[in-house]
Amino acid sequence: MDTIRKNLFLSGAGALGIFSIVLFIKYLLHHHDGIKFEAAGKGIDEKLHESMVALDKATANVQQIFEHIKHLKS
Repeated sequence: MDTIRKNLFLSGAGALGIFSIVLFIKYLLHHHDGIKFEAAGKGIDEKLHESMVALDKATANVQQIFEHIKHLKS
């Protein structure tokens, strides 16, 4: 009877140990993904800003072309 209790205790302790390790690994993987998404978000903001600057420059160039055409017609 003592051997059965000992084996049950060891099995339970092993199961809890494995469960703890799995939870720890899941935590590490989830934490790493959060960092990755945060970095990606910063890259998107920078690209959006660069796109807006490029759009402003293109708009200014088109406006200059239209003004040049108006002056040619006058």
